[in-house]
Order: sequence, then C-alpha cells, then structure tokens
Amino acid sequence: MCTCTTSSRISTAGRRVQSTCRAVIVRSGTSARILSRQRNDTDRFPDVARAAAAQLDDGAVVDGELVIMVDGRLSFDALQRRLVTTPAKARQMVASIPASYVAFDLLAYGGVDLRTQRWTTEAMGIEGLAVKGASSRYVGARREWLKVMKRRDTVEVICGGVIGPIERPEVVIAGRYLGGDLVVVGRTVPLTDAQSAELAAVLRPARRNHPWPDEISSQRWAGRDSKKPLTKTRPDDVVEVSADAAIQASQWRHPLRYAGTAETFSPMTSRHFPSPSDR
Repeated sequence: MCTCTTSSRISTAGRRVQSTCRAVIVRSGTSARILSRQRNDTDRFPDVARAAAAQLDDGAVVDGELVIMVDGRLSFDALQRRLVTTPAKARQMVASIPASYVAFDLLAYGGVDLRTQRWTTEAMGIEGLAVKGASSRYVGARREWLKVMKRRDTVEVICGGVIGPIERPEVVIAGRYLGGDLVVVGRTVPLTDAQSAELAAVLRPARRNHPWPDEISSQRWAGRDSKKPLTKTRPDDVVEVSADAAIQASQWRHPLRYAGTAETFSPMTSRHFPSPSDR
C-alpha cells in the first residue's frame, strides 16, 4: 500500500500490541486526519499526518497504532508526553522524538468501504501475535482480534517484600537496584500453596531501614481502594520469575509468574542486577 520513506513511517507491518495508541487515519484531498478511538481529531502528530498525506492515496482510510521509538524500543512514556502536550509543543518534539504509525487494517480505498470484505491477516507484535479469523469481517467497536503472547523469559529479581504474612506470602513484590536504590519493578500473580510454602521457608523480616513504603497498590495500575499492607522482607533473597517484554518506566507492565528461589545468586550479586529496561 505504501513505503517507508520518512522518519514518520506508515507501515503495513503487523499490529503493535504494546506501548501504542489506537488511531484511524483518513486521507482526503491534500491532507490527512488522525482520529482517536473516541473519533476525535488529534493534532499532536503532525509528522505522521504529513507522512500519511504523502504516502496514502486519496480516499484511503487505515486503522492502526501510533508509536514512538526511543533507543530502538517502543516508549509508552514518550507517547504519553506527546499525547498530553499542546499542539505547539508537539510540533517542537517532532525533530527530537518522531512518531510512527503501524497500519494493520485498510478500512476504505478509493471511496469503497472494505470493512465487509473477507480477508486473512496475521500480525506480529512486540509481545506476540494479534490474529483474526480468515472468514471474519471488520466490525467497529468490537474486540475480535485474538492476542497470542510469545514466550516469556525467566529472569532473576529480588524479593523485597510480599503481600500477605511472611509465613504465608500471597504475592511477591519484585525489586532491582536502579542507580543504587532498590526499586519496585513488578509483582507476581498470586502464589500457589506450594510456592508460598517454598518462599516462606527462606524469607526473613526486613530491618528498619528498608526503603519501601508500608502500603503498596494491589495491582500494577492503582485504582480505588487498591492499597494493601506491604510485608517487607530482607532484600537478600533472589527469586526467579517468568516475564514478558512489556516494560514501562523500568517496570514490567504485566504480572510476573513465580518460578522458584535462585539459590545460586548471592545478595552481593543481586546488587548488580540491571533494571528491566536494560534487558
């Protein structure tokens, strides 16, 4: 449909499924409009609008994701800054942090509505695959893509605390050292009874100088009444968890899965673990 000839790319590569912002591009006349999921015009991405006007044919409508790459990675933080800034500041950010657009659905072409057409697609994403049935049609305002996650990596983290009593931990609060400070980088899904017993056997209460708060949100994104007491433990125990590739602000966005204690790692070794974003 089009080629990538500018820093603001219009691509028919697969759908990005993390750190993105859903948007529809409408090419009409000599310009292109970018519409949000709520069907509002957004003028925070003039670089993408210019690229769309130059590369798409008149009458084309595409559905896809706005993305921003920083150091070779999708950056949700940079995307959020672009979304909430003023149009004037957004124009200033174009040169230093250009945006891109990944198109995965062609909704109209040459004035013809293609949403009723049958088609086959398989899209590669950062976290996995987003697939759709070969006989399905495009249906607005409905979730019909199936997200298939790719394999998870096993990594080591510090057990800096748990939700639940220390003798019967329910959730591991994972930490790593970042700039010399022990910071929260994620949390696990609820432990099974066997996992809880295994972990409880090695945990010890924290000393008074533990840097973490007395309460912590029960989920990655805090909501109403989501605070729970944090049982702090000595940051000497290293555990293995399985994690995916979705990382934002040096934290895993999705829950980790406890895999066991990592007895081969000493407390001194744990001080040299990189943050998730350095993986």
